[in-house]
Amino acid sequence: MRACSVSRSTSIQFALSTDDCDRDTGYEAATQDALDAETAIAEAALENKRVTRDEKVAAVAAKTALVTNGVIGNPAYGPDSDLYGAMGYVRKSQRQSGLTQKSNVPPPPPPTH
Repeated sequence: MRACSVSRSTSIQFALSTDDCDRDTGYEAATQDALDAETAIAEAALENKRVTRDEKVAAVAAKTALVTNGVIGNPAYGPDSDLYGAMGYVRKSQRQSGLTQKSNVPPPPPPTH
């Protein structure tokens, strides 16, 4: 008799004859099939959670857009109001024009050591 391990994932060993260790019982294949099924179920559940999360994020983004547009469209506030700035947006009066003036002066040479 010699010790023969049952599968890679278990550390339980049985005393079996040499013939028993060489015989394919299908245990490893059945175990792998069960693990594959559990993995597929877990992946499907995770994908379902991702879809649910994405739907909730999209709903919040849509409601945020409505609130933002309400502040912009309200004559008491508008796109230049403190409220608009407090919501994290750049107020109209604080925007830069984007116009740049290129200078004709070359940059100073790097310092030498």
